[in-house]
Amino acid sequence: MELVTYKTLPEWHLTAIPLALLERHNTKEGTYAQMRILQGSMTFVLFKDDGEQVFLECDSENQPPLIQPQQWHKIDKASDDVLCQLSFLCTPEDKFFKENDLSLPHSEVRYMATLTTPCKVLDLGAGRGRNSFYLALQGYDVTALDINAAHIDAIEAVKAKNRFSDQKRLI
Repeated sequence: MELVTYKTLPEWHLTAIPLALLERHNTKEGTYAQMRILQGSMTFVLFKDDGEQVFLECDSENQPPLIQPQQWHKIDKASDDVLCQLSFLCTPEDKFFKENDLSLPHSEVRYMATLTTPCKVLDLGAGRGRNSFYLALQGYDVTALDINAAHIDAIEAVKAKNRFSDQKRLI
């Protein structure tokens, strides 16, 4: 499976590692995580479905594994000289949504797009635009409407950030 990086966080020394990473946590659906250790070492814990903990001693020569979506894990401990960096990855087709902090398009919308050719679409109750953007990226001429002005503002912000052109039409 091909994965692409959509976000890389700054490098962290021991005292800068976010506390949330020291607690049991997981990634979102469709989100993979890769911790790179640049110097020092850390003990990484993976939690199996039955709750069993797998402890991994990691350093710059023995990097932590790629964390799968929704896999529970944590950093157990790190050396005083640790320097690390966390990146988030996804499939190429999900990158736009991850970069713009949008939920993935609804599965039925993805399926519908395989049955039709691009045409005019009205997305009533568009929310923040996850389905509207998906269809626009597939070549559909989309009009997105929502009663919540904040949602429309969010759509406009994503449009501006991504410089939607006439080929990727979203009103």
